[in-house]
Amino acid sequence: MNRTPMALLCALALALASCDGGSRGSGITTAQGNVDSVGTALRGKPAPSLLARLRSILTLEPNAHAQSALGGIHVTVEGTSIEDETDADGGFTLRGNFEGYVVIRFERMVGGPAARITLNAPAAGTLTLKDVRLDEQSGEASARELDVAFEGLVASADCAGNALHLVSRHRSPTDTDVYTVRLDTSSLHDAAGSPVSCNELREGDTAVLRGTVNSDGTFGQADIEIS
Repeated sequence: MNRTPMALLCALALALASCDGGSRGSGITTAQGNVDSVGTALRGKPAPSLLARLRSILTLEPNAHAQSALGGIHVTVEGTSIEDETDADGGFTLRGNFEGYVVIRFERMVGGPAARITLNAPAAGTLTLKDVRLDEQSGEASARELDVAFEGLVASADCAGNALHLVSRHRSPTDTDVYTVRLDTSSLHDAAGSPVSCNELREGDTAVLRGTVNSDGTFGQADIEIS
């Protein structure tokens, strides 16, 4: 994510203290989604014999069956007590007091192989990870699509560059993350649905955003309500 100097954020925080109503840092953040597939590490292990593979298929060995299941995967926000287990369809929801860069860990057995994904979570926002793929060999997790929704404040707007810079309205005093929104793929409007132009934006405006996280960490394809 793009970041602005600490001095700019401190000035912004002071200027917006009255409109923030003391709610900064008090919101609950959510990371939710579904696990779609699990890749198991096989490197370095001898290939099973044909007889062993047939026996596994015919007897439906519990271990082989468990490897294909999406339920019961332990999902945690590393460094916190926030956790969940996936349901039979791989669904999970993590809710709690976390913000900024966090690591989501997936493991089928506690202490076993784990896959991780790093996310930048806006305070009191919601991140939705669609069709998460777990690679236990590399230890990495990835999502087919990552959606984001949160209530932000306008930090600045680069109208010529089609970029809007937001901070979370509910951030803590130590959260200095600034989120860049691509305006060329997004729409701005007021509560009545009337279009709002980039040139009308002012520092401190509230922006309720629902969009997608791009591969470069910016937000796009966003619907943004300005007030």
